[in-house]
Amino acid sequence: MSDRQRIILQAALRLVRSYGTHKTTVADIAREAHVGVGTVYLEFTSKDALFGALSRQVHARVLALVEQELQRRGRLALRLRRAFDARFEAFAATTEARHGLDLVHCARCASIGKAHAAFLEREQALLAAAIAEKSGGGLAAALQRAYIAFVPPLLTRTNIASLREALPAHHDLVLARFDA
Repeated sequence: MSDRQRIILQAALRLVRSYGTHKTTVADIAREAHVGVGTVYLEFTSKDALFGALSRQVHARVLALVEQELQRRGRLALRLRRAFDARFEAFAATTEARHGLDLVHCARCASIGKAHAAFLEREQALLAAAIAEKSGGGLAAALQRAYIAFVPPLLTRTNIASLREALPAHHDLVLARFDA
């Protein structure tokens, strides 16, 4: 990624978190990044492509945290618990911004939807690799679905506290199989 792309994405991040994807224009992003509108379009083919790149960055950070926890030493149940906790906290931090949810789940922005779908696919592969020693093939998808309330769009600014409170009990229920 070029320095110019990084500057544009940082400007876009600040604006989207405050105003959302629908109200943030390419002209706003260019002004915030101190570049011309044409420069933004030289780096990103469209507003949707720019938001897709931004969403992929956010999702990549979450995946890196999940992967880091899954690769740690220790019992599988504990590694899974830490991975789902890390995922929850990363998404919670993103969605706590006024329009942070737009960065990871936006019905009107196709590239953000694609980034989220790619995230779920990659996360499922990480889970499958981690639990391969304890399970058959379809368990990773079932495990991921069991935690669906803890990711956007179900995870929103309004329910972060209640979900954070429910997460430990959810772990106890869902991950008991991996404690043996």
